[in-house]
Amino acid sequence: MELKRELRFFDVLCLGINAIIGSGIFLFPGIMMQQVGPASIFAFLGTGVLLIPVALCFAQLSARVRATGGPCLYAEEAFGPWAGFGVGWICWITNIFSFAAVANAVSSYMGHFWAPLGSIVATKLIAAVVILALGILNYRGVKPAARTTDFFTILKIIPLALFVIVGFFYIDPSRFVPLAPNGFGSMGSALFLAFFAFQGFEVVPVLAGESKNPERDMPRATLASLLGVLFFYMLIQAVAVGTFPGLSGSEKPLSEAASTFMGPLAAVVALGAIISTVGFTTGAALGGPRYLYALGGTHCFPKSILGVHSRFATPHVAIAIHTLIVLIVAMGIDFIRLVDLANIAVGIQYITACACAWKILKKPFLPILGMVIVLWLSSQAQTEEIITGVAVIGFGYVLAFLYIYFKRSGGASDVKGSVEK
Repeated sequence: MELKRELRFFDVLCLGINAIIGSGIFLFPGIMMQQVGPASIFAFLGTGVLLIPVALCFAQLSARVRATGGPCLYAEEAFGPWAGFGVGWICWITNIFSFAAVANAVSSYMGHFWAPLGSIVATKLIAAVVILALGILNYRGVKPAARTTDFFTILKIIPLALFVIVGFFYIDPSRFVPLAPNGFGSMGSALFLAFFAFQGFEVVPVLAGESKNPERDMPRATLASLLGVLFFYMLIQAVAVGTFPGLSGSEKPLSEAASTFMGPLAAVVALGAIISTVGFTTGAALGGPRYLYALGGTHCFPKSILGVHSRFATPHVAIAIHTLIVLIVAMGIDFIRLVDLANIAVGIQYITACACAWKILKKPFLPILGMVIVLWLSSQAQTEEIITGVAVIGFGYVLAFLYIYFKRSGGASDVKGSVEK
């Protein structure tokens, strides 16, 4: 049984915007202000602009492939089945880390309304409820899952837009001087932090196999989601810097900034943060199992992962496995640690996607530029996170070799082409 093609352009655009706007914009402005001062606005600008060549590579590749899997399928076409498996594995791991990180962040802004909700126990309990509820929703069909993502995308933009529109009239230009009170030495780490806040546009092509018009809709939605969010992030950071003198180091920067010019209505921004983080997880729950589903099409994972539900036409086996693993990871690792690991994992994913674009499209300029940019951004990570990221990839290949060994697989020659032209 095949997956249903039910997604429209608006659905995949909302998927991209929702995947980018998660917890980062609600949590990072205070940290970035502490690192580089008002110049943090340019950290968002710099990271967004740097990622445009990467997004262009994804957009060009997405116009070629109509099947579900995204980067996994690009790598298989460009470099063979083992590369396809490796990219699919790291895409899946990236989703797990990001999903678990943001699920852990949901309770942070709930504590604005009731302090006990910000405790460790509450954090883990709320994360578990979110992960399991979305797993069940996704299991029951791509359309209700996509409509839920559309709903949360629109809902999360409203309080952010209100924050920008109202706050604009309260900006104090003197708060932007000096621009970088501690110099620009920490700009690299600020860009690396913003890197997490911009991740998500790469999820759009993953659902090509369930899109009505993937050749047209996937490239447009990929670029539009990144560029739209880039502009929005800069406005949000500018208002936060210009209105809130205590922004540096704030753990709830936007709601505290809003309280300086919106009074009781600042609770709307705190509510928006909850909506945004939950909304991000709806998109992660939708996209993550599709990576695992694509892995089932290689010779390295059991074909049972390709199971499609007879009633709901969803990859229900992949959804169940993915939900369980995200739940386990979310229970065991804290938010910041997961952010660092997600950055390393997605950096590897972006580099390989650019390499695929170079090989398949035969146009080296943008892919090489994209690879250099991502390598530089990733170099801002701690050595421990880089080692962990490489170890995770190695672990995936170990599992694949063990599976092949025990199943006495014939190797790459047994792989069926999974790229639908």
